[in-house]
Amino acid sequence: MTPLLFLRQPEARHILERAAKAAGTPVAVHHIERGDEGPCITGAGQRMACRYVHGLPKGPKTCRDCRIEASRVALRDGMATPFLCHMGFACVAAPVFPDTALGFVVSFGPYCPAEAPESLARDARRGFLALDGQEPEEMDSLLSDIRAVYSDAAPALAEWAVENLNSLWELWRNESESESPDSREDTAPARRKVRNAPESDPFHAGAIVAALAGGDQREARAAILTVLAESPAGQRNLLAARRARAIAMTGAVIEAAERARLNITGCWERMPGFVASVGNARTNAELANAVTGVLRVIRRRAKRPANNEPLTALNKALLPHLGAPVTLNKIAAELGEPPSTITRRLQRMLGVSFCEYVGRQRVNRAKQLLRTTRLGIGEIARRVGIKDSSNFSKVFRKFEKCSPQQYRARFGRKS
Repeated sequence: MTPLLFLRQPEARHILERAAKAAGTPVAVHHIERGDEGPCITGAGQRMACRYVHGLPKGPKTCRDCRIEASRVALRDGMATPFLCHMGFACVAAPVFPDTALGFVVSFGPYCPAEAPESLARDARRGFLALDGQEPEEMDSLLSDIRAVYSDAAPALAEWAVENLNSLWELWRNESESESPDSREDTAPARRKVRNAPESDPFHAGAIVAALAGGDQREARAAILTVLAESPAGQRNLLAARRARAIAMTGAVIEAAERARLNITGCWERMPGFVASVGNARTNAELANAVTGVLRVIRRRAKRPANNEPLTALNKALLPHLGAPVTLNKIAAELGEPPSTITRRLQRMLGVSFCEYVGRQRVNRAKQLLRTTRLGIGEIARRVGIKDSSNFSKVFRKFEKCSPQQYRARFGRKS
């Protein structure tokens, strides 16, 4: 499947529609080649002001030229790039694929920076005068559907959409390769590896979904705070980084919940208000409150369907005993189920094996201790159920791509 055909698939469009709803802005994908822009490949939404501008003689070309310039910068830098269009509206352009030579760019906008809501009418007036020589009589109406979005949230939502598109793209490519006539018969395990690889879950979405589905709000909140605490150090604006991380994490958890066949009705509808709450948050606790405000719908609904009761039972049997040796056979005996049933259930709902699920839970517990205490590595290993420090380091590195000591140096208390 070619990238162009992939972007026209209903699944890819579904991701873009969700991103548009979450951001409160239209989304469009174009292809840039040799400095020129092709027709819109796919997208979602359009604002009244944009439709009006496209009806003016100079409107479409001026809009297109502005978007091309922003797209070229985004492809050159390989990252989500905020820009102001010719009307003074805020927008974001981002490369769809890591291989920027492919030339596909997704644009979000227009939106009004929530930090300066008064700028919308002023900038739009200037844009209309420059484009048409006069201000539309219905200008207030034309601007009424342009939402206010915090400046650091829009690029984060663009990056989140791109990450989801690329995850789907890689999954489809791997499945296509494994199903080709020239593929070996043992490619099915490789496909499962792609779906289950720990590094594919940078926001611990699987662990958060498992806690929500099991009705364990405390465990879910602890995982959310852990993700927020892991915002990259050394950034100029750490608060902005954590806000962006909160938005990306929430989207990842909702996607993971849907893959786990949980009822996520109401989650996406809450996203625009959630983004505003994130923009007002100043602490990790406030950010966590905003995140749980969206995700609590999953928690409430996850308690009701009978097909989630086994996961609740698994959490109750497993989580209190993470500090001791835990085996699949032991948990299966306690639940009165065959081990294969538990394995299939975790694979189907969360995309992980039993060992991966237990390992992630232990590493999450260990990270809390590494960040908030001065306990030695050996003692932390013992408290999370791993007797040997060397083995603990291997498990930790498998999930976090760093040693426990390195993690503590980056995210632990400094005093």
